[in-house]
Amino acid sequence: MYSRLAVLDLGSAALTDDFDLIPGLVYTDMISPVHEQVAWAEDDSNLFVAWHNATQASEVYEAFTGKAVDVYRATYSGLM
Repeated sequence: MYSRLAVLDLGSAALTDDFDLIPGLVYTDMISPVHEQVAWAEDDSNLFVAWHNATQASEVYEAFTGKAVDVYRATYSGLM
């Protein structure tokens, strides 16, 4: 069983986006709750998720592109 990442319209409960990430789970570290592992960009242009699976190290992904984010570079260059 894997996690599914999707966006629902709160007014209608309609599915607006359903992301095609590698099979995996929302990352959990036994300290932070799952809802802290998913975040919108400040301008709402993208959705980021901490994601992992059994064969790859945990990564932060841009949900709309499916690309892994270099968190260190993004943080210190002002992207996040």
